[in-house]
Amino acid sequence: MKKLISLTVLIALLSSCTMEQEKGYVINGSIEGISNGKVYVVTRKEGAWVNLDSATIAEGIFQLKGSVDFPVLYSLQFEGIRGAVPVFFENADISVTGKVEELGEAKIVGSEAQAEFNAYMQSIDKTTQQKYDIYALYRKAKEAEDAELSKSLEKEMDDLEKEEKEFIINYAMENNKSVVSAYLIRRNSWMFDLEELESLTDNFDQSLDASDYVSELKARVKILTRVAVGKPAVGFTMNDTSGNPVSLSSFKGKYLLVDFWAYGCAPCRAENPNVVAMYQLFKDQGFDVLGVSFDTEKEQWMAAIHEDNLTWTHVSDLQGWGNAAGKIYGINSIPSNVLLDPEQTIIAKNLRGDDLNKKLEEIFRDDIP
Repeated sequence: MKKLISLTVLIALLSSCTMEQEKGYVINGSIEGISNGKVYVVTRKEGAWVNLDSATIAEGIFQLKGSVDFPVLYSLQFEGIRGAVPVFFENADISVTGKVEELGEAKIVGSEAQAEFNAYMQSIDKTTQQKYDIYALYRKAKEAEDAELSKSLEKEMDDLEKEEKEFIINYAMENNKSVVSAYLIRRNSWMFDLEELESLTDNFDQSLDASDYVSELKARVKILTRVAVGKPAVGFTMNDTSGNPVSLSSFKGKYLLVDFWAYGCAPCRAENPNVVAMYQLFKDQGFDVLGVSFDTEKEQWMAAIHEDNLTWTHVSDLQGWGNAAGKIYGINSIPSNVLLDPEQTIIAKNLRGDDLNKKLEEIFRDDIP
């Protein structure tokens, strides 16, 4: 009898193991307009697409199999075709159907996380379109050198971003068990200061602790805590444009703006004239700038320095979003900056336009000519 019970338990265990092995996702895809080729499962890491998996497409049909520990948003990219289809992968049967000329409108069925994500995206459609429209007008205004209109449109864009930020915060706080909420906070983490990010991360239900998104947010909170206003600056050394190492500590004794930027960053290039003006006004009073570039091509980096007349010290490891100093300071959007006092304590962060001017006037009030 004992042998029979043991055998029954063994069979149950083996059956359980087999079922566990069979768990996973199956994605069946059909894209009109594609005959043959490859489909790639990709994700974004440090500003670059990373290939995770692939499958062969035959007459527009493909199938992907695998498993994930927790629902996660990946993108499907098709060989030789621009555009991608974002899909929440989760262990379920999922279908992806669409047309090659309308990849952004592909229909995805079978993923609960995807259904929630689609509903969220539909709820912000109006705001998203408004942002596109304002940005298009802003570009035209800049080309026409219409400073007054440009400033007005910048204000409109800022107001829309504040609206969007508030909407995301409310959504995440009200849906704290949702992986979509965790994804949205991680995706838009650049919007939030340390206090906001800490509050949002702490609000997530423990069931999301296994999610990469929550793990990444907790890691970001730690980084931002280490480089918060009032904390001593974390040192780094990086090569300048001539290949010579430059240490952050070599700027002790000055008020230093550590400016994170890049050649291809339009908002960075738009802010550069303001930084130039502040540098010229206060450099003789003890103000300096250290430019930290997120570029990958030295020629482009050097060209932007000369074109924008950036006459201060510049450093880069030419690793793009993998920039070592950027990682230390938790930089995930540019332009960004950190202002240090002469003892290299962090006294302000992300000062732009009038805010930078006001802060420097406050510091050097008695020395302004």
